[in-house]
Order: sequence, then C-alpha cells, then structure tokens
Amino acid sequence: MTCKVLHNYAYNKVLWRYAMVKTRLTNKLECFDETYRSYEKRGIRKLFFKVTDYKILSRHLNLIQSKMAKIEMLWEESENAYVPRGIISLKGLMFENLQTLKLLVVEHNFLKLLCDTAPSISYLNFSGSRFDDDCAEAILNFKNLKALTIAKTCLSDKGIATISGYVKNIRHYDRDSSAPFLATIEILDISENRWVTGESWQLLKNLTKLKVLVTDDKLVNGSHYSQLKEVTSLRCIAIEKSIWPEKILISYSKQESCLLSSICFSNSDMSDEGLQHLKKGFKNVKFLKVSQSCMTDRGIEFICRFLPDLIILDVQGNPNITDKALQIISDKLMSLKLLSIKDCHNITEEQVSVMPKDLNVIRNADYGLKQLEIISRKHKQYSDLWVHYVFINYRLIL
Repeated sequence: MTCKVLHNYAYNKVLWRYAMVKTRLTNKLECFDETYRSYEKRGIRKLFFKVTDYKILSRHLNLIQSKMAKIEMLWEESENAYVPRGIISLKGLMFENLQTLKLLVVEHNFLKLLCDTAPSISYLNFSGSRFDDDCAEAILNFKNLKALTIAKTCLSDKGIATISGYVKNIRHYDRDSSAPFLATIEILDISENRWVTGESWQLLKNLTKLKVLVTDDKLVNGSHYSQLKEVTSLRCIAIEKSIWPEKILISYSKQESCLLSSICFSNSDMSDEGLQHLKKGFKNVKFLKVSQSCMTDRGIEFICRFLPDLIILDVQGNPNITDKALQIISDKLMSLKLLSIKDCHNITEEQVSVMPKDLNVIRNADYGLKQLEIISRKHKQYSDLWVHYVFINYRLIL
C-alpha cells in the first residue's frame, strides 16, 4: 500500500508543475525511450538540453514526438563556443503544443519549415546564433509569435525594418502598408547586435502590440532617444550596458504622459545624478531594475522619493549601496513586494533581518518564476509576460 502511495505521489502532476528537466542528448536513443515516457506521465512539458550534433537532436525529436506529444518547450543550452554540427531535420514532425523554442543554429529554410511543424509557437530565442536579415523575412510566417529574442546575432537595421513592415529606399525606410510585419509581437530583444543602430528604433512604432523592448545604445546618437518614445505601445524599456542611461530618462520625462510601468538598466553607467531624472513623468513605473551601476545610497533616496509605488526593485550588483539604503527602502516603499540585493556586499545580514516580513528580500540567489507569478497575479494589470521576461534575466519560461 505504501509503495502505491509513493508511486502516486511521484507521478502527481501538481508536484511537477515548475519542473524543468535538463539533459545531454546522445546517440543512445534506447536510454531515452522510458525517460521521455516518464516525463510525459509526470506532466513535464519543459526540456532543457545540450547537444553536439543536430543530427542527434533530429533523432530525439522523433522520439519526443512519440513519447512527449504535449511538449511545450525545447531549450538548447549548448555553449556558444561549441556550436552543434549538422542541420535539424523536421521531416514528418508535428509539435502542436510547442510554444517555446531556443536554438543556437538557425537559417532561413529551417524557419520556413518550423512554422508548419510548430504552429503554436509564441516565443523564439535565437540569441547568439547567426540569425540574419534573411531569417527576419522567414520569421514573418509565425502568426502567433509574442516574444522574439535575437540578441548577439547577425541582424542589421534592414532586418528590423523587415519585421516592422518597412522597405528600404535610397537613404531611409518607408512604411509599406501592404508588407507583412510581426503584428502579434509583445516582447522583442535586439540587444548587442553589431549592425543594429538607433535608426531602427523609430521603425518599431508600427508594432502596435509591442510591450517590451530590450536593446542597447552603443550605436545611438542624441536624436534617437526621442524617437524611442514614439513607440507608444511600450510598457517596459530594458537597456543593456547603457552608456547614457540618463538620456532615456530625460527623453521620457519630456512626455506629457509616460506609460512605462517597467524600466531596466543592466550593467550600465547609471549614476545618482542620472536617477534624479525620475522626478517627472514616471508615476506609472512599478518595476525598476538598476543593476551593476555606479549608484550609491543617494541614488536609492531618489528612487524612493520619485517612485514610491514600486512593487519590484532590483539593485543587484551595486557595491556602493549600504545598510542605509535598506533603511530608506523600508521607510519609503510601502508597496514593495520583492527586493533583489544580490552581490551588494556592503549590506549586512543584520539589516536584512529587520526588513518588513511581507517583503521578499533576495540576497544570495536569483528570484524564480514562482515568486514572480505570485506578485504578478496580485497586480494583473501588468502583463505576466513582460514581468517574467525582464526579471528572470530575460529568460522567458511560460
């Protein structure tokens, strides 16, 4: 009787709700037959994998199709230094429930076939791949796509124009009303692309459902910052390794009504003086991330004074903030539910221990999906989609 109870618990799907299996795919498929069957029985729908050859992955996809028909996510974790050989064969495959896919190697023809093989895909991640402007044309066939990560690729401004419904003239891009575009896209990560410049920002205004933009400002001049605010659908701006983060704030502060609810500066040159620009126009901001910056306790004072209704504050990796910053946060941010101070080495355990009991303080680890799900469930007016994406280091796990 006890064994039967334990068996039932082992296959209780509620217990495996947040499970994400990690594995290394090999040529020994017979070892995976029962494994995949077991995942299906437990209700596991998310598979992280490493592979050295896409021919091996092709064989596994056939097995996964037969044993895990309801798979929702396939996420490649192979290191960029060891890009898999070969190509993926999709012949005879159909994954009707697949929603999330991350791969290191993609090309135009593969994407055209993938659209028919996995018609329900809503999130594609090709970060670090050779995704280029030709691939951007193929991506237009995904009619349910909500999130696209194409950071650190071979994309250029031309590819951004393609997904936005613009065509190139001699010196500029013109909107083509008959051209297809990513009409359903809500999240777009185009950061750290060598040939994507600030000129492309103005093209994004045609993506009327775009809520989150992750980008950088390495190839940006002063006029481009004002063009960014013309993308009126945006609710979250995330700037990677920003050189002039205060220029983003200055640009939005000049708007009559800024609708941003989330602002993220990761590994930027943000200073205390730059945070003073939060003074005007940011009353809707509920989620703020200023990590690995030059900020001190004085910057925390400005944040608390100008954004008193914050729900999430992430200041991880800021070595210059101290216990005084936490005292200010405790006194001023009454609505705060999650605070990340990971790698803030001048904050003591004593100060953390006296923070409000209903405040989730993350000291030594990254926060996870479950914590964010609880918070976003209570604040449903903010899309779960972008809260999850931005605050789990840009990795969307839905």
